[in-house]
Amino acid sequence: METTLIRRKTPEERELENKHARSATLEAELAQRELDLATLKAELQTFEARCLREVGILYAELDEIEAQVAETQARLNPQDRRAQEHAEAACAQARKSAQTAGAAQEAGDQKQFTASESLKKLYRDVAKSVRPDLAADETQRLRREKLMAEANQAYEAGDAVRLQAILCE
Repeated sequence: METTLIRRKTPEERELENKHARSATLEAELAQRELDLATLKAELQTFEARCLREVGILYAELDEIEAQVAETQARLNPQDRRAQEHAEAACAQARKSAQTAGAAQEAGDQKQFTASESLKKLYRDVAKSVRPDLAADETQRLRREKLMAEANQAYEAGDAVRLQAILCE
């Protein structure tokens, strides 16, 4: 007859296992939420750029029309100093709006931000490994915050190579 001793876990050991499991679940949830936040920021940036291009052109046209109206009023009232100043200001605003709209157009159409599953997984892995709240001291916390900011930028740019480099650091 063979006897084997089976060691039973103490209540404290069972509680510690439960806490480790809960911690792992919370870490995964945090990484997913950080991923969701980074994705939303990238999508918002894309939307803002598209909005600036589309609405910026309309504002530039509106400012040009207002400048033409102001110039006409200034021409019809050459003695009116306020009309002259208003025309100059309207022309300056029209130039500025046209320049801004032109710069937005030169930036070109950005595609809707979409990240591959592999990029998302890589980002989650980085987020789990560089969590600033796990830092031992203030210097390490600041370093981890910097790395997390770099990870956010790399994710938004779709730069898997940079994310991998951050993970290796």
